[in-house]
Amino acid sequence: MMCSLPGWSKVSLIVTLALITGIGIGLLLIENGGSNSTIWPWSSDNTEAGSLYSSNDNALIQHVQSSSVIQLGWKALMPQDEAALMEKYQPDKSKPLSDQVFQSLQASFDSQYQSMQTSMNTVQGLNNKPVAMNGFIVPVDVNDSREILSFFLVPYFGACIHFPPPAPNQMVYVRTPEGFTLDGSSDAYTVTGLLQVAMFEDPMGTSAYLMDAVNIKPFSGKPDDVRDHELQTY
Repeated sequence: MMCSLPGWSKVSLIVTLALITGIGIGLLLIENGGSNSTIWPWSSDNTEAGSLYSSNDNALIQHVQSSSVIQLGWKALMPQDEAALMEKYQPDKSKPLSDQVFQSLQASFDSQYQSMQTSMNTVQGLNNKPVAMNGFIVPVDVNDSREILSFFLVPYFGACIHFPPPAPNQMVYVRTPEGFTLDGSSDAYTVTGLLQVAMFEDPMGTSAYLMDAVNIKPFSGKPDDVRDHELQTY
């Protein structure tokens, strides 16, 4: 005789599996870069041939050129307590699958971790700083010539389209008033510009940061790093 679970047990099992799957996907998608930032001087290389976009705003360009550009990782956009919490639940592929599942279950019941998924908390020290970030482009405003006038820079491919949007403090709304065309929507890019702590809302998502771009160029890391959502230059 075959055994069957009571109706409520089946529902509980389905809900639990859904939670594990959802949290697991979220943890894998957020596995991007490190918490450290590096500082490098502005170079004319940022506006050489090969760039998708170069700003014509002389005041903006001079502002960025007058400072050292901070190479930011995505964790640097989060307050330290949130970055530490994310690190706590960072997937460890070297562990047995059972341990990874248990970790996902812990994350699903951690209210602080769950609230972090919609966090608007920002790092005020980054306001009005010249920065460079690697990520993927999700167009927001497009002109009649199909040139992108603004977009969300996000830490993983498919955000806001195939997957739910990241937390607002893991999205940057980037303005490119001169417009540019995108080579490939699945490719990663390096965006340099002036970062501000400012909220922008759109049906596709909400960002807690805004950037006026000076330059956009293809990400120069290894293809495998992009495929695995591990942008090692962070």
